[in-house]
Amino acid sequence: MQNTALLEPRYEYRAFCHHFGKAECRIRKLSAYTQYREGSEHYLLSRNLSSINIKIRDGLLDIKELIKTFQGLEQWYPVCKIPFPLKIDDVRDEIFKRLRLAPSQIKRDEISEAMLLDDIIRKHHELVTAYVFKKRFGYEIRGCTCELADVFVNGALVRSIALESTRPDDILELRHELNLDDYENVNYPRMLKGIVGLDPVPRDLSF
Repeated sequence: MQNTALLEPRYEYRAFCHHFGKAECRIRKLSAYTQYREGSEHYLLSRNLSSINIKIRDGLLDIKELIKTFQGLEQWYPVCKIPFPLKIDDVRDEIFKRLRLAPSQIKRDEISEAMLLDDIIRKHHELVTAYVFKKRFGYEIRGCTCELADVFVNGALVRSIALESTRPDDILELRHELNLDDYENVNYPRMLKGIVGLDPVPRDLSF
């Protein structure tokens, strides 16, 4: 398990839309992008809970937990990053216990990524998976980490703007400067559950 204890919880603002227009142009004027990343992820979604963000990325089970809200922002704590194969206790404690679900019957001592997705998650009536491919451009603006991303959810494309910082006032100021005040803050579990049909679609993604 990778140590996340020294990582300070960060406040996040994240919006999804088909295109953000002038806000995207403003971001590019304020800063050249400092990082480009792309890759695929699997999100594990609970029908009843959106405050736990569980995904599989780069061979790791990656979990964050929502611990606080402040003026519409969300503060997320990085719980753990566990490499595959997982132990039985990892699956029971870090996935099912955090999602407040009874665990599936597990007969293996070690669980591969494919086994977790195909034999455990997809057979559990309270869980759904979403396949996500992201193209992410990272910027540093006004003390915030800012990201523009193309997000493909089971093949469907949406755009995302994200602002992150340990200082919530910096996010609020930049959000206002970018004219994003009218866009709802929607975390990944909520957005994905809307697209796959577990929750109502967030209003900024509605047609």
